[in-house]
Amino acid sequence: MELVVGFAGGVWVIQIEQLLPQLETQVNQAEKYVNASKDKLNRERMKLEQYKTDMQNMKDLAEINQALGAIAKVNNDLSIDSARSQFEQAKSAVEHRHLKEQAFAELSENSAEKLQADLEKMTVDDEVNKRLQLLQERTKTQKLGE
Repeated sequence: MELVVGFAGGVWVIQIEQLLPQLETQVNQAEKYVNASKDKLNRERMKLEQYKTDMQNMKDLAEINQALGAIAKVNNDLSIDSARSQFEQAKSAVEHRHLKEQAFAELSENSAEKLQADLEKMTVDDEVNKRLQLLQERTKTQKLGE
């Protein structure tokens, strides 16, 4: 479609009205693309968080293995009861630290990111709705004027 440059205002209105469905389709496609991209980003973020958790678990297991190695050395010098007590203390400390870090990460990252994403989406949705409503009002006004 080509726009005619001139003073024939009615022609412009008709040509703009002919372009509106195409623009609406393009806006809808862009919204779908943005939503799909947001979903993909969220899935990737969740995978990254899982990888972080897995890495921390591996580090914790390494610490436990080191603690077990140290306990094995101490076990030669101390009684079995003393070694068990030290192992339980080390295991408890590692588990406590891991749970604390995991809880902190969940509380600090996910809530803020989710809230921000929700606010951004609502803002975009509100703006799109306002513009569509304005466009509908203009279209009604133009149709009544004809």
